[in-house]
Amino acid sequence: MSNDLTADPRPHVRAGSIAWGLIVIVAASAVLWVAYDPARRAAVTDWVLSLTAGGFVLVGVLVLGGILLLAGILAAIRRAQRRS
Repeated sequence: MSNDLTADPRPHVRAGSIAWGLIVIVAASAVLWVAYDPARRAAVTDWVLSLTAGGFVLVGVLVLGGILLLAGILAAIRRAQRRS
């Protein structure tokens, strides 16, 4: 009768947690960088207000593509960790 807790004494690195933590740090830094300066705030506001429907679709596709890319990278890391 084997104990699963002692089968692998090494701790597992949670690649997903690290990746999402980095994404949150980058996003928060970008928001703080924009919010700190009124000129940058105005520039971002003007850019968002000038987007057309196609621009919003493009931004949405880019964000979705980035999320899918991240999911693929994390799946590859998870698979490599399981093999080792």
